[in-house]
Amino acid sequence: RRRVVEAEEAGAADLARVLRFQLGAGTVDGRTLLDRMLMEQMRTVPAPRAGAPAGYALGVARSRWRQGGYLDLFSHGGGGNGFLSDMYWVPDLQLGVVVLTNADDHDLQSTIALGLLHDLVTEPGSVYHDRFLALSPREDVPEPDGRFVPPPLLPALVDELAVPYSRQQAERWAAYPE
Repeated sequence: RRRVVEAEEAGAADLARVLRFQLGAGTVDGRTLLDRMLMEQMRTVPAPRAGAPAGYALGVARSRWRQGGYLDLFSHGGGGNGFLSDMYWVPDLQLGVVVLTNADDHDLQSTIALGLLHDLVTEPGSVYHDRFLALSPREDVPEPDGRFVPPPLLPALVDELAVPYSRQQAERWAAYPE
């Protein structure tokens, strides 16, 4: 029997399993739940910034983690009436953190999560520090401002697909200034 977990019910163990799924590139406990190509698609920023190293992908935010030597950092957060949560993971280090809080009037969950990641990666002798040192350096990338940028051909596509006004609609709309 499978148990369906509603977002409001998800606890630390459930979110840890989601984190293992993400770090395992769609595989948990030796079982492939999502094909590797689909995982890559989930982590890829779509148009109009297709393939950008930072932005919102399919359900996850992607950025370059400055404190982690510009490694790819993924995150997903949530919250509701009385709780907040954030999940951050760095696939290249096989490291992730989930923080759950029982209040919604702060942003501590992300501060705590990023602080934990930083401490784990910068602690000399830790497995994550050693993994970090073994990776090739990466460059910083600009973070997107979050505003919608329409694709360049969008106005032409809208014009092409638009249904022409009826005479009555044209007369009614003519009364409005352009």
